[in-house]
Amino acid sequence: MTLVTDGLVVGVDTHKDVHVAVVLDRLGRRLAVREFPATDAGNTRMAKWLAGLGQVIDAGVEGTGSYGYRLARLLADRGMQVWEVKLPGPVPPSPQGQERPGRRRECRPGGAVR
Repeated sequence: MTLVTDGLVVGVDTHKDVHVAVVLDRLGRRLAVREFPATDAGNTRMAKWLAGLGQVIDAGVEGTGSYGYRLARLLADRGMQVWEVKLPGPVPPSPQGQERPGRRRECRPGGAVR
């Protein structure tokens, strides 16, 4: 398989102690997954790691108003379009016999980095 290393996208699940990044190519194939400490030094390490993978153009970051705020700012400063990823509220149970729709994530450009 030929790897596509331009137009990459990163999604980051942020937490108090650790951020988990997954990188996809423009065809949606997962290229890499890695954890980083949720610190300024960890954020810098993530940004350097991403730069080493190729041109990352978009970053979906969960929690840009809390745990992911500083990371979102750093990625935006490095030229990425940062999107805030919001998880939906609790999903009510489905009536018996009906399938539940998949979890939907809402994204908006910029997030808390405006």
